[in-house]
Amino acid sequence: MLTGPIPRIHEAIIIGGGCYGSYHARQLIRAADKGALHLQGLVIVDRDPDCAARREYAGHASLRFITADWIDFLESYLDAAPVESDDVMVPTPVGPHLMFEWLRRRASRLGAERHIPLPELPATPYASRSPEGTGYQSFATWTCPVTCVEPAICPVTKGPKDWEMDEAVFAFARNEAGAGRSFDDVQVFRCRPLAFGIAAWPTRQAVVARGRLEGLLAAAAGNLRTRRMLVATTSSCHGVVDLLEVGGTPGVV
Repeated sequence: MLTGPIPRIHEAIIIGGGCYGSYHARQLIRAADKGALHLQGLVIVDRDPDCAARREYAGHASLRFITADWIDFLESYLDAAPVESDDVMVPTPVGPHLMFEWLRRRASRLGAERHIPLPELPATPYASRSPEGTGYQSFATWTCPVTCVEPAICPVTKGPKDWEMDEAVFAFARNEAGAGRSFDDVQVFRCRPLAFGIAAWPTRQAVVARGRLEGLLAAAAGNLRTRRMLVATTSSCHGVVDLLEVGGTPGVV
């Protein structure tokens, strides 16, 4: 857990109600009970009305459940999230690139959009690409615990952790610009340790991304040139990246 002021959270939105979601809820409830976190409520989102977390926490006073597809939920929740939101999102460690898919769906409703495979990926020790073009990045060539608290000294190498995935993504964007393949915007959803091994990112980040996407769509309206947004979700050591192209004429950048 990070040192400093105790985090004050309105609601923590946990994506997934299976084994990971149950563990995330358990740890956050413990953190709140022990005074390590000021938390008004927990929300667990899963399409299974009989998910493991619901069976474990049915009737818990501070926890409510939403039965919905993850992307459907994000579409309704993040599309309406206020700028001053004090909620945080607790992502699932195994799943699709949800923030990219949310932005892609929003762009599709508001105008043209295309998922463009990145011609290159950020230079990290581990880098692979899905058949759809999503890039998976890591500074680790070993298996990390899901609930690593990102200490300054890496528990595997026993040395200083001198890397940050969000910095690598921004450095990649600068290098691409130098090579004539610039992005019109870069949105990084950075998950940071919140409490008891659980990481989250503030909903306010999505509000910013929502506004930036709408700005790109407005700029591309009636214009041949497309606009390109690099979207990444990262922890300190790992990340997933995608490229969204909106508006304009395909191939005209």
